[in-house]
Amino acid sequence: MIIYLNYQSEVKNQVEKYRTYHIGELPDIQIRYSDIIIPLQALAQYDNHIARLLYASLFTSILNSLEDKLLPDEYFNLIHTIQHRFDVMLSQSEIFYPSFVAALLDIVLSKPEQIQISSQYISASTISSHLESVGILTIECFIRLNQQNESKQYINGPLKKKLKSDTDLNNQLYKKINQWLELAKCYRSLANYDDVRGIFSQTPGLKSITLRAIEEESHTDFLLALNSYVTALEQYPLTDETLNDSILELEHEFWTQSMLNCCNQLNNWTIMSKHIFIDNTTFDTLWSNAHQLNYLMPYAIRAKLKLLITGNEKEQLEQNDLCQFFNNLSTNSNNTIITGNSETTFVKRSYIEKQYPFELATFFLYQKDFDRAKYYIQYAKEQFLLRWSTLSRLSEYGRKTTIQLIQPYYELDQFLVFIEQNLPLLKSLENRYLTNNKNDTTTRDLFLERVHYDLLSQWQLPDVIRSSIQTWDDIVTNRSLFLDILDELIGGPRMTFTSRLKATEFDPLLIDYKVQSLLDMSYCALRQRNFKLALTKLNETRHRLDLCQNPLIKSIYWNEIYCDVHLKRHQIQSSTSTLSSLLSTSVAKELKKMEIKISALKIIDQQTAQLNSNYIQLNSQFCRTIIDFLLAQPQGYYNYEQDEKIPQAKHKQLEMYLYGLENNNDNQIQQADLLIYELFNKCINILKENIEKQETDLQNLSTSIRLAKENILSRDYNELASICDDYLRRYENNEDENNLLTNLFNSNHGNKIAELIVKSVLLSMKYGSNEGVKHFSRLLQIVDLYPKTMDLIADKLQEIPCWMFFYCLYQITAYLDKPIAYETLQYSIQDPILKQNLELIQQQLNRYTPLVNEFIEALNQLNSQQQFDTWSKELFHLLTSDSNTRDINKLQEHLIKFKQILFSDIINLDETNDEQLILSNTQDNNDIDYNTLLKPKITSIRILFKNAVEKEFNDLFGKNGELLSTISLGDTRLIL
Repeated sequence: MIIYLNYQSEVKNQVEKYRTYHIGELPDIQIRYSDIIIPLQALAQYDNHIARLLYASLFTSILNSLEDKLLPDEYFNLIHTIQHRFDVMLSQSEIFYPSFVAALLDIVLSKPEQIQISSQYISASTISSHLESVGILTIECFIRLNQQNESKQYINGPLKKKLKSDTDLNNQLYKKINQWLELAKCYRSLANYDDVRGIFSQTPGLKSITLRAIEEESHTDFLLALNSYVTALEQYPLTDETLNDSILELEHEFWTQSMLNCCNQLNNWTIMSKHIFIDNTTFDTLWSNAHQLNYLMPYAIRAKLKLLITGNEKEQLEQNDLCQFFNNLSTNSNNTIITGNSETTFVKRSYIEKQYPFELATFFLYQKDFDRAKYYIQYAKEQFLLRWSTLSRLSEYGRKTTIQLIQPYYELDQFLVFIEQNLPLLKSLENRYLTNNKNDTTTRDLFLERVHYDLLSQWQLPDVIRSSIQTWDDIVTNRSLFLDILDELIGGPRMTFTSRLKATEFDPLLIDYKVQSLLDMSYCALRQRNFKLALTKLNETRHRLDLCQNPLIKSIYWNEIYCDVHLKRHQIQSSTSTLSSLLSTSVAKELKKMEIKISALKIIDQQTAQLNSNYIQLNSQFCRTIIDFLLAQPQGYYNYEQDEKIPQAKHKQLEMYLYGLENNNDNQIQQADLLIYELFNKCINILKENIEKQETDLQNLSTSIRLAKENILSRDYNELASICDDYLRRYENNEDENNLLTNLFNSNHGNKIAELIVKSVLLSMKYGSNEGVKHFSRLLQIVDLYPKTMDLIADKLQEIPCWMFFYCLYQITAYLDKPIAYETLQYSIQDPILKQNLELIQQQLNRYTPLVNEFIEALNQLNSQQQFDTWSKELFHLLTSDSNTRDINKLQEHLIKFKQILFSDIINLDETNDEQLILSNTQDNNDIDYNTLLKPKITSIRILFKNAVEKEFNDLFGKNGELLSTISLGDTRLIL
């Protein structure tokens, strides 16, 4: 028996090898499809991406095989059924799983000419599942196919098809606009407003107000966009007369969704709720309509919940329908009798729990039902993990949006744990406040310590730029709710009297943190250019600043955000903004108030140093803006003061800024140059004083604070150098048409400003500023123009580390070699040996690169506009304001240079062509045609330019420049 088994195993192991397989080749055997699919199916259970590929591949393969086996009518019916089922799945799904949605769309993209599902369902499903890129690809594929079909039908189709009825044309236009609108929704979900604007600017049949609102929304001006959408809804309502206008229905739906999105960005929950709950709309009616369930229900729950938490007493009472809706779901959840109503309630409860677990947890926390709040926040975390696991790694925007949900979820769960662990302590503290027991400080200290270490110190601010306004609002609102619940648990609302003990121990902490959170959110809205929301949050905190623990710091922070909002809004809207619109915001008055507060602020840490630095930057920005306005419009401030439409309280803004809030001087500053002089000196003095203030006791601070202050100091020094250098350059380049900068830089003022620039740049380098290194080349120019600054440079260079000059070495060596290079150039021109060597080098270059010189000359011929601009700037520099001090010879030489460069259209031949001309002269006279080819070439650009401007130049300057002594600089600028 043993021998037989050994023989059998030897037979099995003796396999004859017929061929050798390369790596990656499959053996020459038939493998059943199921043997390949089953392991992939097992793998797909652990990887969503594999599941998506497997499902789409199998479905497509089956369709391809059936297309060959079925009759055309049978295959058409099958495709029609599949298309209908896909529409049903995408339209009636409660939760869109990304892998499943992507698999369906992959199948559609494999058969785009046969399976075309509704674009509305595609956009809704892909936006909900964060697969906007796949939705964009699918809809764009449909649009391209429709365009190809239309062109084929128009070219090849019979006349009857070309002359379509109005109904067919309307249906085609409706389908086309529907596809473009849904495509715009996908792009807008990715915040890609450039493509959204392109879609609306080229889509026919849409209202002009839609494009205007999209433009406003793309510039984050959500208030104007909201007004535009509301205006559109009011101007074009859906009435019985417009009931058959399907295109208007599409736009109406788009306006409604866009308006709700703007309300969400502005945290305007009142308007959002008002436009959702119209015409007896309730939560039950929203549930009965699938479209309203997907688009309106999220906004409805969010608006009602926010008003319930943050609204006043009247607004909270008006949200009773939300309370009933949520309470009815949980009340009927344990109903065991299977009826129609209970089944509907079960489905409704299941849907709401899956879609809005965080909102349910927040709602029950507001009602002090901690058990149900804990249940729903745990369910919310499970849903988050499930959603995160289904997201594709390539869905960057979806992952970034989803990951922001972690912080509000974690903080709510953290607060519930805090309440559970500290209920006995909260009861003891409540008894202490009710009995006004001042001696029991142990309970108070323990409570404040746990609040600080377990809550406040753990609460980090979201990212100012990356985190959305919705995330910020959820976090700020919930933290305020947490503190209010703590206030209630320690007996605040139940007290029949005002506890002075509680008012001094807990209430300031409550108010201080709420105000700080709102100010931080206002700053976030400012950085994201949501200026209306920033001002709204500032307005909510204005009257509570004095109740905070550090009212001075909070007040300065408030002033800085307010001024920064209006200054940045002016920068963005610079094309339409005016001096009147800026001054009417009372920015100058707020800056003066801030100046008084800053003088009382002691710089002791990084926060106070940052506040001081921000104040410096805002002052500089304000002064620059006003000075630039006055340089462009010298009468701008006078016209502002004479404008009777502006309230009297907003007059004399610049006088208050310059001389104080209590300025009773009725005399207005009439001259623009004097106003510029005062503003510039005011800005410079503020910069210097506050920089000196920050440098005080810098070495005595700790290392971390000192390094932070040094970074701030380097930024302030760069700002000081920048503003001085900006206007000094304008003065040097004669860019001041009205001579308003003369008072700033005449006599010895120019040298002082130059010394200030040098000192500021070098000190910024001392504190490690790379920006100061970039400005070092400007110092070398200043040394040439203002030689007295050399001693200052030599003195300050000793304080700067050597490695800071690595990036400036080529500039320094060029500056040091400048006099030597000039002497060498002069010597090379006079010395015959050097001149001969240069000619030999040039001959060698011409021999090996014969066309380089001609190519360079040809390029210069094409660059006439830049040469004209350069010549004009040099001319403005030579034309001083006083005609008696002009150098007429230099001006005439400059004019001759202009005519030689721009009126001459001949390209000089290089040395190689000259040699060829010599050789050609020795040939027969029949080679004249060849010599003609080697003659100078003429282009038409310079000829046209000469014919166009030569007469005007002769009339302006004279044929030989004889009129250069009488013409004014202003006239020259105007004509050129």
